[in-house]
Amino acid sequence: MRGTLTRQVEEYLRPYGMFQLPDTPGQAITTKRGGTIYLDERDGAFSTRIVRRDGSAVEDVRPVADPGELAIAIRSLAFKARA
Repeated sequence: MRGTLTRQVEEYLRPYGMFQLPDTPGQAITTKRGGTIYLDERDGAFSTRIVRRDGSAVEDVRPVADPGELAIAIRSLAFKARA
């Protein structure tokens, strides 16, 4: 389910420069290293799934929070995942 929170998080990620944001909000985000990030919000949780170039994936689920905090967590996760 794509919602307002997902769009807000995408906007917070925009200035980091390590992400290629989609033209249409709510679509997959591409990392500069070739990985793909999928964002999803449902049932009071916000999940981030990062698929690396080799096909392996890392997933993080956390309670819905401030979009800026979620963006920082996603950036950190992408960096740690080397995606």
